[in-house]
Amino acid sequence: MEDLEVGTKVCLTADARDYTYEDMDWKNDRLVICHAQKDGEGMGKIYSFYSLEDSNKEITCSLYGYELELI
Repeated sequence: MEDLEVGTKVCLTADARDYTYEDMDWKNDRLVICHAQKDGEGMGKIYSFYSLEDSNKEITCSLYGYELELI
């Protein structure tokens, strides 16, 4: 996936939702990117989020673009 911009609305891919983040309470939320930065591992940008369902809900993980899909 190409680099995403702050403000882009996304959700987890099925694999990320079902296997990587299956225990997270926000795994089914629609998310909005609030921060993007280049990672130190050469995997592309890493993104931080807030939830569209509850803007007070803290999303404690940063995710890579391959774990996301546009909504």
